[in-house]
Amino acid sequence: MNDLSFGATLVIWCGAAAAISGGLALAWRATRSLRRLTGRVEDFVDDWQGLTPAPASPPAPA
Repeated sequence: MNDLSFGATLVIWCGAAAAISGGLALAWRATRSLRRLTGRVEDFVDDWQGLTPAPASPPAPA
């Protein structure tokens, strides 16, 4: 009925888990720069509108 032994099934599931976690890590790394850019644009818009300055920028002159 089933040609695969328990050990072979375990190896296949471990390989699948490694492939899925690798894909998730790749997606996280690929979107990291986009998330960083989004944060910088958000800080720029806040500064442009005269809201509180970003933590790393000096206060605007009065």
